[in-house]
Order: sequence, then structure tokens, then C-alpha cells
Amino acid sequence: MRLSTNFPSAVHLAFRSIPRVIAVAVGWGWALGCLAPSASAATGTPEIQRIASGSGGHVHPAICVTKSKAVLIAHFAEQDGKIFLLRSTDGGRTWNDLGPIADIGGVQPYPGALTTLRDGRIHLTWTTWRDPKDLKKGRRPSYATSGDDGLTWSAPRTLPLEYQAEGYIRHAIWERSDDEWVFPTGVGLISYNPATNRVSPFGDPQLFPGPLVQTKSGALLHGTGFRSTNDGKTWTRIDSSPNVSSYRDDLRALDNGWVVAAIADDDKTFRLVVSYDDGLSWKLDRSWVFYDPGRYIGRACPQLAQLDGEHLGVVFWDAEKTQPGSPSVFFARVNLDELKRRTTR
Repeated sequence: MRLSTNFPSAVHLAFRSIPRVIAVAVGWGWALGCLAPSASAATGTPEIQRIASGSGGHVHPAICVTKSKAVLIAHFAEQDGKIFLLRSTDGGRTWNDLGPIADIGGVQPYPGALTTLRDGRIHLTWTTWRDPKDLKKGRRPSYATSGDDGLTWSAPRTLPLEYQAEGYIRHAIWERSDDEWVFPTGVGLISYNPATNRVSPFGDPQLFPGPLVQTKSGALLHGTGFRSTNDGKTWTRIDSSPNVSSYRDDLRALDNGWVVAAIADDDKTFRLVVSYDDGLSWKLDRSWVFYDPGRYIGRACPQLAQLDGEHLGVVFWDAEKTQPGSPSVFFARVNLDELKRRTTR
């Protein structure tokens, strides 16, 4: 069952809800970072869809594109001990609610990320608190995998790490090889062997926190502004790099050689900025304020995924409780030509 979201833009927010299938077009011009009503999809301006309600603690959504080209979004209900999934088979135009994952170990999950592995499995992470009633006791990463586009999941596993206050996983892992996954955690890059369940440090111990991506050229980029061209043995500081070192932010390398950063640092907006040369240089004065409703939105925590050769997917949440529909998870399809126009003017 699915609901089309190709509604005309308007000056008001239109909301429709069908049990387990939710989609809304938002026409306030928020994606523009201005006060004018949003333009139609024909102009290149993305329409923002409300795809789920968000409540129960930290919600921060995650996104990936599966081997079958489905788009999968996870959003978290930390206090309720659940991770919910949404799936789209038409590039994010309409969504099906898959409900909660059956088994995450009976924990209260701090939000993590989604990654598509080379063999087609989906890898989902979250962070497990040692004691949700006493956060000072720390946390550490957990994960599960799915071989059928998120319909069923393996039993959860937790990395054999010490519990630490900043021991969270919020960004996608880097699959270095079949038997080595690199987790970008809040306490550094962790190399993990899923066959032996063993961990070890990876790369420069100063690289924390923040996302880690591999570009089209094979270079590694870290959200703290460092780049490696020798598989993480040595790192070079990119002076013009944006600061993407928070759980609020994200980094995504595209197939065309671009690298896109999503930055949310003021509780009212978030913006996109792009490197067009494999992460070697950035023009921070050419950022696109992507979402700006003119009020508090919370941390937003946007995450990115390349939907196809022409579109980027952006998922985020708005924590304002008084908005229509209460705190919500939103999604937008962004045309890459429009992204370039907005970030090179």
C-alpha cells in the first residue's frame, strides 16, 4: 500500500495520513531558505515530504539505497526501544511503512546509520546504552544486517568495546573489505572483523568524531577535514574543508566525483555545501541553506544518499512540537543540477 506525494506546492502544509503509510508535501518555501512559497518541481526546487512522526527521545533518521534500488529510511524511538523502517521503490516519491525491527536486543537505541554492503546486505547501526537511566555509564555500537531489503534482520550484535560516554556510532560504516568494516565512532575510527568479532583502531587516532567516506578516486575523507590517498596510512589537512565532525552532520561521496556535506549547527537551519574536485577544495561561501522555517527545529541531523545518477536524497527531522503533525521526519529528492546551481552561484 502506498500514497503518492506529488501534490502541488501551496502556501499551506497539506497533510494526509493512511495507517502505516504517511506522506506530506510541504509548501512553505523552507527548502529555499527564504520566505517565498516553494516553486514547482519543474523549477528544480525540491519538495519536502513529511514521511513519519518522530517522538520518544532521539529520532535522528538514517538512509541508504539498496542493491535493488529501493530507498530505505530508519528512524529511531529511543525511549520506546524501537527502530522503525520506511521503504520506497520509486526513488523516494512514495513510501511504505515497514514498522519496527523485531529484535534490537531489548535496548533503548541511540540513532545510528544505514549502509549497503557490497554483497547487497543492508547494515544498520545504533548505539546501546549501558544504563539508559544513567548515561554517564557510557554506550557502544551495535548492529544488525538484512539480506532482503530490510524485511527481516539478523540477531543484533554489539561491538566488543568498553562503554564510553562518546562511544556512539551515527554515520555509515566504510566497508574496507568483506572482513573489515570501519566504524566512525565518537571516540575514533574502529576497525571491526565481523567473522572474528574483534576490533582495533584504524587510521589517525585524532580523527574523531565525524563521518568517513571513500571518494570516486579512492581517497578517504573524514569529517574533521582530513584526506588520505594511501588507505588511511597518512592524512592531509584540507584547509577549506567544512566542519562536519558532529553527529548532527553528514558527508556523502557521489559517483560523479562530488562530495556533499550536510551541516546542522544552529538548531534553526541546515545547509548543503559541495566539493567538486574529490574533496580537495570547498567553497564554504557557496552553501545552500536547504531548510529554514524561521524557528527552532532542533538538531535536524540530516543524512544523505545518492538515489540515482541525477538525484540526491536528504532525510532529516524537525523537533518542533507545535508544528502540524508534531515532531516529524522529512525527506526530499534533490536534483544534482539544482544542487550545483545553488552551490556555485
